[in-house]
Amino acid sequence: MAASRKRDTLQYVRDGECDEIFTTRVGTGELIFEDEQFLQTGGLIPMSDVHDVLYSYASFLCIQNQEPRGKFAVGVDRATVEALIISSVLVKDSTPELMGKSQPDHTKLAWAVKNNLQAHGVAEKILELVNNVPRFSMNMFIKILDTSDNVKLTEDLLQVAGPSYPEMFCNDVQLKRLATKMPDTLPADELLSFKCTVLSVSSPDKSALVKITQMAPGPSQELLKFLPENISVTFGSSSSLKSDLLIAQLNEDALWLLVSAVCPTSTSSAARKKASLVVMQIMHEKTNTQDAYLERRRLLKNLTSRQFKF
Repeated sequence: MAASRKRDTLQYVRDGECDEIFTTRVGTGELIFEDEQFLQTGGLIPMSDVHDVLYSYASFLCIQNQEPRGKFAVGVDRATVEALIISSVLVKDSTPELMGKSQPDHTKLAWAVKNNLQAHGVAEKILELVNNVPRFSMNMFIKILDTSDNVKLTEDLLQVAGPSYPEMFCNDVQLKRLATKMPDTLPADELLSFKCTVLSVSSPDKSALVKITQMAPGPSQELLKFLPENISVTFGSSSSLKSDLLIAQLNEDALWLLVSAVCPTSTSSAARKKASLVVMQIMHEKTNTQDAYLERRRLLKNLTSRQFKF
């Protein structure tokens, strides 16, 4: 009930239907002010300091034993919030340059700006292709991603891309909004392979939970790099695939699987949950291993048919 009341109060604030009780407008806080002046002497105030002082004010204003309890929320002046949002700036520490311990700022910062712009440009190109290429694949995505001078930055930008992406500037250059959401998954153009152990097999779901222990070199390593270690694979209606997976589970054997894949495009939980792997073939490392599985499969089939007779 308390959570519901608090949510209602916040909505009243959002809708402008609220009465002011306490305010910090005439107050000061030791975290950010000295008397009535900012402790910070520069034109920029660290966002962390702003967060700390607002959190402190919220604690002062929402005194625990106010009545009626659970009916209060803290609001911030609209114009102030708008000004804060549109004026946020990423900065770096210039002390190492001033102390002569690294490159001068004008060269190091110029490199950082160029690096950021290029990484952002790669993200733009990927999302443009997502919009315009009907069969955009994981192979195409990884190939373009690898052209980034800062792959991790491009990946980060793609993860936050979408309708709520803000207008951003880099060294006074306005960047294109990454307003398209990056797909959580993309299909692979080819069959991929990895080595795994079988943790469980589900007959009703026609799937098996496997633990990946090794990726095949080449495309498999690149296209499946965002997969979790434990992943579900489907084997469809193939009785031989099901039998081999069961045998591998019972004997704790490792198998190489050849799969068709819809691959996650990031390590986010949403992307990983939407990944899809379909077993096309089980590849045994040695011929005699395959022969042994054929014999075990026959025994398993006989055992199953005998159970049904009872």
